[in-house]
Amino acid sequence: MTEQLISRFFVAGISYRTADAVQRGQFAISESAYALMLEEAKSIHVRSLFAISTCNRSEIYAFAPDEQMVKDLFLKYSGGSTKLFTEAGFIKKGAAAFEHLFYMAAGIDSQILGDYEILGQLKKAVAFSRNYGMIGPVMDRSINIAQQASKTVKTKTAFSSGTVSVSYAAVEWLKEHENINKKSILLFGTGKFGRNIAKNLKHYFTSDVTVINRTDEVAKQFAEDNGIEWQPFVSLKENIRKADIIIVCTNAGHYTILPEYFSGDKHQCIMDISVPVNVHPGVKNIEGISVAGIDEISKILQSTQFKRLSELPKAKAIIASHLEELNAWLEMQRYTPIIRELKAKLEHLGDHIHQNESPLSFRVNKTISKLAVNLRQKNEKGCVYIHAFKDFLQPGIIE
Repeated sequence: MTEQLISRFFVAGISYRTADAVQRGQFAISESAYALMLEEAKSIHVRSLFAISTCNRSEIYAFAPDEQMVKDLFLKYSGGSTKLFTEAGFIKKGAAAFEHLFYMAAGIDSQILGDYEILGQLKKAVAFSRNYGMIGPVMDRSINIAQQASKTVKTKTAFSSGTVSVSYAAVEWLKEHENINKKSILLFGTGKFGRNIAKNLKHYFTSDVTVINRTDEVAKQFAEDNGIEWQPFVSLKENIRKADIIIVCTNAGHYTILPEYFSGDKHQCIMDISVPVNVHPGVKNIEGISVAGIDEISKILQSTQFKRLSELPKAKAIIASHLEELNAWLEMQRYTPIIRELKAKLEHLGDHIHQNESPLSFRVNKTISKLAVNLRQKNEKGCVYIHAFKDFLQPGIIE
């Protein structure tokens, strides 16, 4: 049963390892598509599924009858092409899929090695799926142990030391490539990256920062919360032409920054950390305009990456021990029917015999706990089952 259970676990996706930001953006899974995917998965008897879609990856994890079903769901709701997936995507099954989950949760599979933000993204993705009833008990336990492994790696090693994230890398890139102080900065988009970048810009620089969002009320509230200026969305083109530095983190499904927004009469730096890419490719061809994307920005942290590489063996050892814990728990699932049956019989038996030594529920739970330990350590299920009855019926034995 354990092997059968493990073999039904799959992960399908595409990541920075084999695809650039533009290609990854083609597989971005929107919240509405995520919801539809969960509804269809439920209708075709996929017991558990959750999806992660970030700047570095789009992946779905599922317990399903076969890998084709998982692949079809991923392609249908990410909108990516079968051809590109064949060239740059992947599907992992069983033990390899579980290892991928644990590595992802711990930041080992992140473009910025040890990036701890992925754990928050995992929690958000799982919570969304749970609301649709698509996180079953085995998936739930697997995720919990993966999260425990991630936290242990963070607390027991220097693998995730320092403030390292895409938003932090963006600010570091600006410090290295642009004379940013006293320049005007336009922040377009108020999502998670936008919030973090605004905080870092305010902390490190004296530049004037203005925020614009497609929803003016959101931009206004964002500006008040972060102590910066805001402008209405209708003034986007005007503000783009005035800004020295434009940071785009809108994550729209189409290009939001177009060539006609630029006059080409001054130097401007554009940083696009949206997924999919939101700056039209033609913008790069305008004289005086430089465009940096996720891949360029992430390179700024390579020195930190090298330091973290020395901690990688420790991190992998911790994950291996937690994977063993998961395997032990999965192994125990084969005995769940036996344990449930015995518990029901003991409760029924207890109702018909005199138990003076302790409350019935206490004796039942102690007996079941001892049975679980014996089942884990011994293979003679029949003998263990019989001994559990004997223990229950002999006062004082299990207390």
